[in-house]
Amino acid sequence: TTFLYIPNNAVGAIIGTKGSHIRNIMRYSGASVKIASIEGEKAVEGERRVTIVGNPESQWKAQYLIFEKMREEGYATGPEDVRLTVEIFVPSSQVGRIIGKRGSNVRELQRLTGSVIKLPDQATAPPHCEDETVIHFIGPFFSVQSAQRRVRAMVTQAVSNQNRGPRGPRRDPSNQQQQQQQQQSQQQPPPPPQP
Repeated sequence: TTFLYIPNNAVGAIIGTKGSHIRNIMRYSGASVKIASIEGEKAVEGERRVTIVGNPESQWKAQYLIFEKMREEGYATGPEDVRLTVEIFVPSSQVGRIIGKRGSNVRELQRLTGSVIKLPDQATAPPHCEDETVIHFIGPFFSVQSAQRRVRAMVTQAVSNQNRGPRGPRRDPSNQQQQQQQQQSQQQPPPPPQP
């Protein structure tokens, strides 16, 4: 799931006449796209949260189509491309890896991608998201996409490394004991023949 924030005055353009544009976004991307209603929205004033659900590729396509529509409708900030905020959730256990020593990884990601990356302080993190932490990416489409992909790759690699352990794939200890017993029994000389 990815969350994208768009200006309130752009909602009509994203939805389209009788919902035609948002249906096209969903059809072309393969993702589910929902725009929060004003009543149920607790987001930043003046913005609406768009929830995009699907595999990473369909999320990418839906974000692209929304950014493109915003650009077509003239929501670009000056000569630059459209700048929007995107949120993704990552395992809280991986936040330190993403930040890096003294923020070195985040600074490098920002330098490489041109995207602003914000992680919440531990004190301000919502209590209901103990297992996951939200990361905000702010910038033009390709900058934000590059940053998201790099962060997701870092998380995937870290989780993969945790599953492997320092010396290869983790093994079930009871299975290891059985294998050792089998190896020992194979190494013992056969019993002497009976007369």
